[in-house]
Amino acid sequence: MNKREADKKIDELRDILVRDPNTGIPRGFDLTHYGNRAFHFAMINDPSFAARVGGEYNLKDEDALHAFRFSRGRDNELHTRLGLEWLNKAENKSPKLVSDLRKIVLDTFLNGYADNFYPEIENQRPPYEIMNLAGDVSNQWVVHATPEVDEISQRGFIYGSPTVFGMGLTRGKIKGFFGDEQIPQHIRELKKPGYNFGFRPKDITERIIQKYSKGRPSLVIFPLDRGIEVYHKGDGENQVIFWGPAVNPADIISLGMFGKHGTTKESRWYATQSREKPIGENQGNLREAIERVTQNPEFYRSLLDKARAA
Repeated sequence: MNKREADKKIDELRDILVRDPNTGIPRGFDLTHYGNRAFHFAMINDPSFAARVGGEYNLKDEDALHAFRFSRGRDNELHTRLGLEWLNKAENKSPKLVSDLRKIVLDTFLNGYADNFYPEIENQRPPYEIMNLAGDVSNQWVVHATPEVDEISQRGFIYGSPTVFGMGLTRGKIKGFFGDEQIPQHIRELKKPGYNFGFRPKDITERIIQKYSKGRPSLVIFPLDRGIEVYHKGDGENQVIFWGPAVNPADIISLGMFGKHGTTKESRWYATQSREKPIGENQGNLREAIERVTQNPEFYRSLLDKARAA
């Protein structure tokens, strides 16, 4: 992938997350991200707002009912379009209505109650609700825990979140557990390349690896030209966000843990082509294995290449 294109994707996310130093509001905050869900929330939770709809705001009953009905929709594309149409219509009729809605949304967001807007659709939420910007990452090693070590080490990160509005769910390929015809659009999107996440070596632990490996602990490690570090509120973790297609598959090294899985002291890590087959000598515990890979990556790439060619 063109480096300029990858940088553009990282800049897009970074610019949304940067906060105004005076107000604490993210630069990317936009009332249309919430559409008329904000109206839905305000109608239910603020009696004074509901009373003003037919009075001070001069909104007809059918307008309010239309907004309320569509504020409960689950189709993200439809919701965004209808929400934007309704907000434009409402602003023409009553600028104060939109101004008050903005204040309700901002107060709710800044007080940490963003779940009131998207309680059941994690990956439709704007990224600034889910994560805080912690810094920039460049020319660093990144660890990504995954059960798909062989596929990723050979083909790279071919699945992810193609837009910033999928950042709540970036865990690789999604199988058709709804049945192919019933997979929601926002889940289908995860079958495309996009944003992914990993960890700085200093932040990775066996607990994290077991959480994301879903079975035998395994990971891939690779050098990253550029990404951003965030604190993910839902996961309670410092994570590195990167644009998946920017990672060269030839740079990716896969490791797996074999033997006892209970403690870092007892576990032993190996280069691995798959989660079931260790290659070469054991590389010690997690910290030792990562250090050896980062100090001599060409040796491990050569080891994996020979195993695949055998």
